[in-house]
Formats: sequence, C-alpha cells, structure tokens
Amino acid sequence: IHSCVLWNSLYHITGTDIVRSLVFRFQAFGRP
Repeated sequence: IHSCVLWNSLYHITGTDIVRSLVFRFQAFGRP
C-alpha cells in the first residue's frame, strides 16, 4: 500500500511537471 501511494504521488508530480513544461513551451514559442 505504501509503495502504491508513493507511485501515485510520483506520477502526480511527474504529470504536473510535464504540464508545466508544455505550458512554458506554449508561452515561450506560441507567440507570433
């Protein structure tokens, strides 16, 4: 159970980092 919670938190952190990187890319390179 502990490992499952750890994996869930790790997956959530990784997901948020990916979203942040995507948003940063759109803000940086999405401007004409």
